[in-house]
Amino acid sequence: MSLSDYLKYLRAVKGGLTPWEIADATGVPASTVHLFEVKHRLMGEDDATLLKLADFYGVPVEELARRRGAYRKRLTNFLEV
Repeated sequence: MSLSDYLKYLRAVKGGLTPWEIADATGVPASTVHLFEVKHRLMGEDDATLLKLADFYGVPVEELARRRGAYRKRLTNFLEV
């Protein structure tokens, strides 16, 4: 699963917070949160940003970092596994 799809999944699990609520909680700009979720290409080169998001979602930063280069796949494929 791509980083984009995984972040959408984590946000849904967290209750569907808005990018602005995530920005307030993490210090990551809402525009960056939005871009991470809509850009299905290499994203997240900034380890500091990934660390903030990983802390917020309660996942290891390595879990986000390893998905940086993943090509976009359908979220339903992940959920069916």
